[in-house]
Amino acid sequence: MRVDAKIQTALRLALVVDVLRLSLSALDLAGEPNDSSLRQIKQLEDAVRDLEIPVVTLLVANGSTWQEMAEQVGVARQSLHRRLARKSDKIAHDVHVIATDQVGLNTEWHRLIEQLLDKVQELRETGGLVL
Repeated sequence: MRVDAKIQTALRLALVVDVLRLSLSALDLAGEPNDSSLRQIKQLEDAVRDLEIPVVTLLVANGSTWQEMAEQVGVARQSLHRRLARKSDKIAHDVHVIATDQVGLNTEWHRLIEQLLDKVQELRETGGLVL
């Protein structure tokens, strides 16, 4: 799979945005547990699993083999390829659209960083986080 440098940069930026969203959701669990805490954990598990697709796309674009990646996660090459190859190809295609909106992604990751800082400050003020 060929993914040019501009597309790889856009994919990395989209991955940063996804990781920041995940981090913000995870911080919500640092407060007092409530009725939705277990649902939030399930959503976080799904979000973490979704991070695998852009990471695999970048690894393949940078020359990693399916065998090397499978060994890292302790599964058979065929199993990993069957589960992720089509999704990886699709995201490489879809990221062409993302590449045209790098300004939007930059704006989004800055916004998410601010939200993370605000959330940490809120947790500190309420005693939910002692640093």
